[in-house]
Amino acid sequence: MNNPNAECPYQCRTTNDKTLFAKSSAVIFHARDMPSVTTLNDLMRKKPVTQVWVYCSMENPIYTPPTSPLNNMFNWTMTYSSKSDVFFPYGQYIASPSPSIADDFTKGKDKLIVWGVSHCKLLRDQVAQKLSEYLPVNIYGGCASMFPKRHRDGTTCPRSSQQCDELLRRFKFALSFENEECPDYVTEKYWLPIIRGNLPIVLGEGINDDVAIPGSYINIKDFPNIKALSEYIKYLDKNHTAYNEYFQWKRKYKINS
Repeated sequence: MNNPNAECPYQCRTTNDKTLFAKSSAVIFHARDMPSVTTLNDLMRKKPVTQVWVYCSMENPIYTPPTSPLNNMFNWTMTYSSKSDVFFPYGQYIASPSPSIADDFTKGKDKLIVWGVSHCKLLRDQVAQKLSEYLPVNIYGGCASMFPKRHRDGTTCPRSSQQCDELLRRFKFALSFENEECPDYVTEKYWLPIIRGNLPIVLGEGINDDVAIPGSYINIKDFPNIKALSEYIKYLDKNHTAYNEYFQWKRKYKINS
């Protein structure tokens, strides 16, 4: 169930039709839309003996409603964690040998670092603030005004617009900071830059080569301080060969969409 290359032996049909509850082999409950305990208890009385209840959440535990009231109600878990019964990551990669790839991934990239952020006042803010003391960091989103040292070049990035997408593709690096450091918690903050062609700069212990593409990112934790990180970014900015090494994964893998 956790192997993206495996073929499912079952012919499954999904539905949002709650009138089919009693006929369903499995029912998925999303943590953010969880019915009340009273409603769940009522449903349990109607639950077929063989029916599986699946608890689904894509958020980390810090931002997930308490689960203690739900003890013993669910059979399986379905989350971003590789330890879940059903591994449901934000993105996956699979083996796909492709010896022929682009020669230079710096082409079309005339800007350095970008960060889109709308959830403020977290530890990651301090990291971005410090990095912007050494390098130009373009910051977009609801929190941009909190960073007086951000790079300002007159560009705007309206969310989900083609204009924004085209602008973001011009950056060599993207800050891909999660709101919390949790094991296996790798969200669209990593996957979207990968898809756009940016080199993600990640923060924390949560990301590893089991859930992210090996050799595709820079982890701040690998540097003694932000100044050392900034020097490495400057090196990659000037050394196209070294920068392109972070895209060699395309010879072995592809994103499983």
